[in-house]
Amino acid sequence: VPEEVISSWLRELYLQNKRYESLISSGFTVDDLVRLQLPIKLPPGTVRDIYRKFRAVCDLLATQANPTHQELVQSLFPELGEYYQQKQSLLGGDLTSVDQVFGELLAKRGELPGSDVSGYHTIEEVASEFIKGVDFSRFSSDVDNSVCGNIGDNLSFLPTLWLRNINEKQLLIMFSGLMDTMLKSATEKKDSKKPKLITREIVFLSSSSS
Repeated sequence: VPEEVISSWLRELYLQNKRYESLISSGFTVDDLVRLQLPIKLPPGTVRDIYRKFRAVCDLLATQANPTHQELVQSLFPELGEYYQQKQSLLGGDLTSVDQVFGELLAKRGELPGSDVSGYHTIEEVASEFIKGVDFSRFSSDVDNSVCGNIGDNLSFLPTLWLRNINEKQLLIMFSGLMDTMLKSATEKKDSKKPKLITREIVFLSSSSS
């Protein structure tokens, strides 16, 4: 499930940033972390774009048993798919000159982005952006609903959870998972691998909400 995979990934990035913060106690300064481009940040819209493409792949696989690589590329990157299709036609189906084709493509796209991360967003910001875009009404089965608990647990580091079209059952499942984690954390010794549970607010969104 895309939502479960992405929320788990965001949780791991959050935990890794917490580990980087601990470097300060080892002699690193805040300026050192800035020079190392730490903590981890992402360009605006990155997670939203990954989520959209992840959903597109899942939808394609659900409707088409064995899509070709070309069909996957065409679905996710229409312009790139069209470019490769044209090159394949010119080469008569022989893509032995892949390096050349890829080199031409890079030339068309220009230089890779630089190292300036001043406009990048924190993991908390991109996680908030992600959860706002999740429509819980698409989870219809009990199996789907069980994912809600994992999403809530993975994103428990957020002070506010923005939940779109979530129903009562899904909400109960989500927060039973959060409560289980809180109780487990309270009975264990400090563990740097566990996120601190700080969720304090829930905002309910409808389909018409921005």
